[in-house]
Amino acid sequence: MEGVAANLDQHRVAAANLDSVCVGTVRYGPVKSAWFLGMLTGALVGGAITFTWSAFAASLVATAAVPDRSPPSTRVARLRAETP
Repeated sequence: MEGVAANLDQHRVAAANLDSVCVGTVRYGPVKSAWFLGMLTGALVGGAITFTWSAFAASLVATAAVPDRSPPSTRVARLRAETP
């Protein structure tokens, strides 16, 4: 693989060889797994304890109000795909 997209220059996951992203091995990390499990548990328990329908509705409204920030080329392609 040649070249790197400009927005990937400062990405938190860096590899010396771009092929290592596609050709390599997956290793289990027990500490990272425990961290993610702890975060998931906290989110589920905290969400269940503090859930309200009004907060859920506010979240939906706020999400709908966020403008589409995808690149123009993506929006045009999506519009073309949706047009019969």
